[in-house]
Amino acid sequence: GAETGLSSKHGREKDVTLDVAQRERQALEQSGYTVILTREDDTAVSLAERLKRANAVAEEAIFISLHCGFGGERERGVEMFTLAPSGTPTTTGEEGTKPDEKFYPGNINDRESMALATALQGSLVAGAETEDLGIRRARFQELRGIRVPAVVCNLGRLGHPRSEEHTSELQSLA
Repeated sequence: GAETGLSSKHGREKDVTLDVAQRERQALEQSGYTVILTREDDTAVSLAERLKRANAVAEEAIFISLHCGFGGERERGVEMFTLAPSGTPTTTGEEGTKPDEKFYPGNINDRESMALATALQGSLVAGAETEDLGIRRARFQELRGIRVPAVVCNLGRLGHPRSEEHTSELQSLA
């Protein structure tokens, strides 16, 4: 679609994330899992539509939203985001130190989302041999509105000189 996300000399976010998603789908399906992608090709899918598709899944499921970070030439690594629990501040600074008391649909799976983030973060850091930027808490709309365990996975920083190598490592993890 028209939204490319971050672009750098190392590639475009939309291309990297779609490639990683398609490779992961193949690997997971070969292991017996059912995988539903919110986009199959280079088409735009609104956040509302992505949430609608994910929330329509009746079986046990997880939701992983893939992104690449906006980093400079010295920033490198992977990080996960889960929804900040009700009554706690985020760790992203998006709302300062003020906690949000609201309980969002995504908060029903706080523990499961943290377990998912921990497993994915460890696997990515070990598999891609990159820096561990940690697990952070945010209130991104896609995390607030989801009804299954969910994470936003930041695959790396496209602005880093080693991003091309790092992106290839991530794509080969599938």
